[in-house]
Amino acid sequence: MKRYLIFGFLTILIITLNFAFIIAMVKEDVDINYGVLFLLWLVVIVAAAGLAFLENKRKKRLATEELQEKKVPEDHLKPTAQEVSPNLIYKNKTLQKFRIPLSKDFNDKVKAGFFGGHIVTEEFANEMMQSVYTRDGQLLGFISKKDEQLCQNLEQLYKEPLVCWGTLVWHEEEENFTIKGYVPILYSEPELNRFRRLVELKLELQELETSEEEVPMELYLQKAENFSFLEQSELTPSSLDHSMDPEILTSYSRSLQEAKDWKKLRELEKYPILISRLKQPYKKEVQGAIKKAGKKIEGKTE
Repeated sequence: MKRYLIFGFLTILIITLNFAFIIAMVKEDVDINYGVLFLLWLVVIVAAAGLAFLENKRKKRLATEELQEKKVPEDHLKPTAQEVSPNLIYKNKTLQKFRIPLSKDFNDKVKAGFFGGHIVTEEFANEMMQSVYTRDGQLLGFISKKDEQLCQNLEQLYKEPLVCWGTLVWHEEEENFTIKGYVPILYSEPELNRFRRLVELKLELQELETSEEEVPMELYLQKAENFSFLEQSELTPSSLDHSMDPEILTSYSRSLQEAKDWKKLRELEKYPILISRLKQPYKKEVQGAIKKAGKKIEGKTE
């Protein structure tokens, strides 16, 4: 609105000055300073030309902006850089596999069989890597960047160490190990805690089973019962399976009967899941021994 008022004022001023010139030229006795009149006329012309130039420039700028605005919807139809790449975050919880060939330097530090540990994203040589550690803090290696989706999920979703487990496989010809591991992604915190506890118990059971020292049977049976309870509470991946040798429970029951240790024999009732997994003859034997021990303690029989 302001620019139109200025243009109108300049137009009126130019017309007035033009009339002034005409009157001065027609009337001979007009007392007027022609130099001042010409200067005013020149200033008005220059001002009008300047405003016209600025107005033209403004129109071009507005036209350019309008053209760009018209292109915006078309640009929105184009996929962004993020959309061009596959959506790397998994849609649902998943147990992901990974494989890591170990250096021969680890041959004396690890042994074939089950392992448990954690994965954490760390910076090595100015690059973020997904490091795999054992439960004891031994660095085993890094998940390959070829597993881009797995690496991205671990880096973006988990700032704290994430439980993992698997098997250390020995290759006789190459004389080295390979990790065949598993890591749970998008599981809830309670589910991750359950996996973590299963891994810990399985490692502890294996240590007790391979120990060269005498193992308290009550300790072993309690850990086996706890593992079995967690294992059956929800669906458990086969990679975490662990079965106790049923002969352990039946042999222990017989030894307690021979020693007439009725108190410990009766305490076997604390392991109902282990007993339920025995084959029928052995289950019946153990249950009968527990019942006998109860009667002995209560003084019902000699």
